[in-house]
Amino acid sequence: MRLNTLSRSLTEYFLSQNNHKLFETFFDYCRLDVLYRVGDLSPENIPCFLRNRNFPGKDNYTAMSAYYDERYFFFEESGNIVKSGIYFSLARLCASLDLFYENYSPENVCEALYECSMSTKSPDQAIRNFEELIPTPDTNQKGSNTFL
Repeated sequence: MRLNTLSRSLTEYFLSQNNHKLFETFFDYCRLDVLYRVGDLSPENIPCFLRNRNFPGKDNYTAMSAYYDERYFFFEESGNIVKSGIYFSLARLCASLDLFYENYSPENVCEALYECSMSTKSPDQAIRNFEELIPTPDTNQKGSNTFL
């Protein structure tokens, strides 16, 4: 699992819990990170779920992810680093939702968390912030650094 390369504790927590609400919280954190960076895009290129405060429902996220990946590669090849980064982030958010809704399982949620973290400007920092929200094994209490 790719999430394990970023956070063993987060991976172990999600494999042992069935807590999709925590994924929704992390998705919202990542969504806001991306929302602050989409200023240069035209409104028709921004998915509705990015501006909506509610957690997105089921949709064709496979197709959305493919579209944003195409845009990412196009702008990367043309040298537009800013737009390529934004489209990369949008593709990762869509991929995370696709994984979350596809055959819901703790393993898919771990993969969705990984994809979601990759949408942020600083995936390592996003993961560190999120680790503070999960109970620690020795205290069973949440960390103190919340980003909500």
